[in-house]
Amino acid sequence: MIVSILQRFFAPSLERLAGRLRGRGRLLSITAFVVSLAGAALIARHFVWAGLGIFALGLVLGAVAERTPLDFLFAAVRSGAIVFAFALDNPERAVSLIFLLFGLSAEAVARTRLGPGLIGEGELLLVFVLLAVFPGGLVAYLTGILCFVSAGSRRIA
Repeated sequence: MIVSILQRFFAPSLERLAGRLRGRGRLLSITAFVVSLAGAALIARHFVWAGLGIFALGLVLGAVAERTPLDFLFAAVRSGAIVFAFALDNPERAVSLIFLLFGLSAEAVARTRLGPGLIGEGELLLVFVLLAVFPGGLVAYLTGILCFVSAGSRRIA
């Protein structure tokens, strides 16, 4: 949802870029992945807002890219890298972020085996913004619980 809003905002430039790179979906996916990891590096170096902006740019580039088999792997590593970067930025909340990472892993496994999940990359972007605004561990714990509930509910259904 959030990624689609960003796509609409950047639609004209992204359509030109996608037109130029048509047939090069893997290249654009890799570029989006590297841009997202650059955002994680900025967050880890205490440039949280700049890092989130770069991460959002990587998400938008990834959404424009043609789907490749690597996209799911890239999405999982990208999300894990951002959570790890937040832990490096503020080690006092590392335990809550590890819980979030564990929940994201459960959600990713359930999504791989059982189809689309409730928590997409756009929703995770919102969670990452909330992590930047509220430096305590509550957001990480609540999101981790939501990931476990989402994964478990799809397993039961």
